[in-house]
Amino acid sequence: MNLAILGYTLLFSASALVCLASIPRARTIQHPGTRQGLVALLAAVALWSGGYIGYLLAPTAGSKIALYIFGYVFAFVAVGAWLYFCAAYTGRPPRQAPYRNILIAVFLLFTVLKITNPLHNLYFTTEWTTTPYTHLAIHQQSLHWIVLGLSYAVIAVGFFMLIERFYHTGTDSRPLVILAGLTGLPATATILSNQIDILLPLMYEPPGVALFAVGTLFVYHRRFEVLRLTSESGSPALFLDKDGCIRDYNRAAQELFPSLRGSIGQSLDTVNSTLSDALSSTDPMTVSQGEELHFYEVTTSPFMAGEVQTGQLVTITDVGDRELYRQQLEETTEQLEALNRVAHELMSADTQDEIVEIGVETTRDLLGIDANSIHLYDSDAEGLVPVVATESVYDLVGEPPTFTDGDSIAWRVYQQGEPLAVGDVHEEPDRYNPDTPIRSELYLPLGEYGILLAGSPSPESFDDQDLLLAKILASGLATALEQVERTGQLRAREKELTRQNDRLEEFASIVSHDLRNPLSVAKGRLELAAEECDSEHLEHADRAHERMQTLIEDLLTLAREGEAIADLEPVALASVVEGCWATVETDEATLVTDMDGTVQADRSRLKQLFENLIRNAVEHGGEGVTVTVGELTDGFYIEDTGPGIPANERETIFEAGYSTCEDGTGFGLSIVKQIVDAHGWELHVTDGDEGGARFEITGVEIDDQ
Repeated sequence: MNLAILGYTLLFSASALVCLASIPRARTIQHPGTRQGLVALLAAVALWSGGYIGYLLAPTAGSKIALYIFGYVFAFVAVGAWLYFCAAYTGRPPRQAPYRNILIAVFLLFTVLKITNPLHNLYFTTEWTTTPYTHLAIHQQSLHWIVLGLSYAVIAVGFFMLIERFYHTGTDSRPLVILAGLTGLPATATILSNQIDILLPLMYEPPGVALFAVGTLFVYHRRFEVLRLTSESGSPALFLDKDGCIRDYNRAAQELFPSLRGSIGQSLDTVNSTLSDALSSTDPMTVSQGEELHFYEVTTSPFMAGEVQTGQLVTITDVGDRELYRQQLEETTEQLEALNRVAHELMSADTQDEIVEIGVETTRDLLGIDANSIHLYDSDAEGLVPVVATESVYDLVGEPPTFTDGDSIAWRVYQQGEPLAVGDVHEEPDRYNPDTPIRSELYLPLGEYGILLAGSPSPESFDDQDLLLAKILASGLATALEQVERTGQLRAREKELTRQNDRLEEFASIVSHDLRNPLSVAKGRLELAAEECDSEHLEHADRAHERMQTLIEDLLTLAREGEAIADLEPVALASVVEGCWATVETDEATLVTDMDGTVQADRSRLKQLFENLIRNAVEHGGEGVTVTVGELTDGFYIEDTGPGIPANERETIFEAGYSTCEDGTGFGLSIVKQIVDAHGWELHVTDGDEGGARFEITGVEIDDQ
C-alpha cells in the first residue's frame, strides 16, 4: 500500500475512532438540545470518515465512488448537526418549523444530486492517475464548490454563535475559542486540495471535529458545560467544585461581586461570605449598591459527571420587584390582621368617645398617618364638629374647624357618602382653607355619623393601598358608632320600660287594695241590707257592684299586660285557641281553626289575647256566629261572621274604656292591643271574608311543625 494512502487511512480512522469514543461522553451532557446536536455531529463525522476510509481502501472504481458518495452525504449531515449543536448550546435552537423544513428540503435535494452524480457528473468526475501516486482521482465540479461554499457559510454561522456567546458570558473561554478555531483549520487543506497534487481532493474537517470533541468532552468538559449554563440566563453565575472552591464565574457575577476577580481556586467562604451564607438560606440575599438595596435569589444546580457530582452551578437572580411585592404583601397582611383586632376592640367600646379615640390612634399608629381627626355631625351646630384630633393636626392647622353645608370637601364627601383621596388639596376649588398646609388628604365618611380626615403636608402622599386600609377602618368605626347608638337607645328603652312597669305596679296596687277593699265592704253591707228589706234599688246597686268588680279586674289585667315581657317560650297556636274556646262562654258559636305552627310568646298573655278576641266575636257576632282562626305568612288572624266594625271606628276600638255594650268595661280590646305591643307585633282591623270583623296580628315568626 502506498504510504500516502496509508497516512490518509490512519488520519481518517483516528478521526472516526475518536468521534465514536466521544459519543458516550457526549451522552452525559444534561442539556437535551446540546446533547442531541453533539452526538449527531460525532456520529455523522464518524460515518463521514468511514466513507473516506472505504474510498481509500476499496479495490474497484465503482466501490470507491460509492463509498466516496457515502462519506460525501454524511459530510453534509455533519454541517446540519454542527448548526443544530451551536444553536442549542447557545440557547437558540431552531424551533421555527418553516426554517427547519427549508433546511431539510435543501439537504434532501443535494443528497439526491450527490447519489445520482454518476448520471450527471455535476459534483465530480473520476479517473485513474499515477501522479503523484496511483489512485482514483476526484475532479470536483462547479456544484461541489457551490455546496461547499454554502456549507462553510452555515458552519460560519455556528462559529459566530459560539464566539458571541463566549464573549458575553464574561468567563475565561479562550480554550474553547481555540478549540472551535481548530475545528475550522482543516478547511484550509480542503480548499488547497485541488491545487496541491500530494493532497487528495477530499474534505479534511473530520480531524478538526475529533480534536474539538476531545477538548470539550475530556479536557475542558467542566468549562464547556459551565459556559452553556451561565449563558442560558444571562444572570450572574459562578461554578463551584465539590469542595466549595470557585472554578469559574461570568462577567455579570464579577460586576455584582468585584471580590470574585482573580478568585479562581479560592474558597467562596473566604472570597465573599455574603454569597456563601446565601447558599444555605431560603431568604433573598440583600446587596447594597450605592444607597439602594437590591434583592437576589440564589439557586444552585448540581453538576454531574455521570453519577458523580463534581460541583454546583450557582445562579443569582435579581428578584427586587418580587421581594418588594412580598414585603408589601406581608406588611399589608399584618395591617389587615391589626385592623381585625381593632374591629373587635371597637365592638367592645361602650361610648362614642372611646370609638373616636380608637379611630385616630389606629389611623396614626397603624396606617402611619400622623395628622388625622374625626368630625361628627351635630344637629344643633348643623355641621360636622371636631370631636378628636391628633397633635399633628393642631401643629399644622391649629384648632380643627367645624364644617357646614357647602363650605368644604369634607362636607361634600359626607353628603355623597363615598371615600375620596385627594392628591393635592390646593387644586380643589371647594377646599375649606385656601392656604391650608395640608396638601394631600383622605376623606372617609362614617355613615350618617360624621367623617374621618387624614392628611399630609406633602402632595400625593397616599396610594390605593392607603385608601383601602382607611376605608376598612372607617367602615368599622361607622358600625361601632351605630352599635353604640342602638345600645344607648335600647338602654333608654329598658329604663323607660322599667319606669312604666313601676308605675303600672303602683297603679295595680292602688286598684287592688284601695278599690277592692271598699267594694268588698260595700257588697257585704248590701247583702245585710237585702236581708232586712226588699227593694228594687238594692238589685240595681248589686249590679253596679258587679260591674265595678269586673272593671277592677280588667284594670288589673290591663296593667299586668302592659308590663315588659321577660321570658318567651314556644307556644302551639292551635292548642291555645282550643283551650280558650273551652273556657269562654260561646253559646251557639262555631270555631274553625286552620293552624299548626308555634310562636315565641308569653303563654298566659297569648291566652288572654285569644280569650278577649273570642269573647268579643261571640258578644258582637250574634247567634250562630262562626269564629275562624288561621295563620298568615307573618302572623295569624281571628275573624267572625258578625256585622263587622265600621271603618271610622277601627282606630278607637282599642282605646281604654271604649265599648258598644252597656255592661262592657271597654278594656277587652285595649288589653289585646297591650299584649300585641308587648310582644313587638302589630295589630290591624279589617273586614272578614263574610263581612265580619277580622283582627290580623303580624310581625310574628311562626315555626311550622
